Amino acid sequence: MEYAAYNLVLLVPYLTLMAVGIVLFWRHRTLATALAALGFGAIGLSHTLGQAVGLYISTPDRFAAAIHQIGWTFPVTHWGSIAGIWVGSLGLLWHALKGEPGRHLTIVGADRDTLP
Repeated sequence: MEYAAYNLVLLVPYLTLMAVGIVLFWRHRTLATALAALGFGAIGLSHTLGQAVGLYISTPDRFAAAIHQIGWTFPVTHWGSIAGIWVGSLGLLWHALKGEPGRHLTIVGADRDTLP
């Protein structure tokens, strides 16, 4: 039960960030949104790969054999997550600070003079 809760707590937010990055790129098609989509996609894929490897190495006797077969996944998932969170967050920050003209939130029916 704890393993399923661990997957739910960690994997679902990463996959949600990946989906948000992809949707953001589909809407705006800029370098900043591409970096956000690639970064958050790297996080989602690296954690999914890490969980799949964790399920494959479920017993201690399979660990030594698995290191020889899929040993490359440990550094890839570790550094993929770190690089992904940096690239994704900086891309999202760049997109947010860029401030495209004409893309501001408007309140329907409100007059500009009455807004604070």
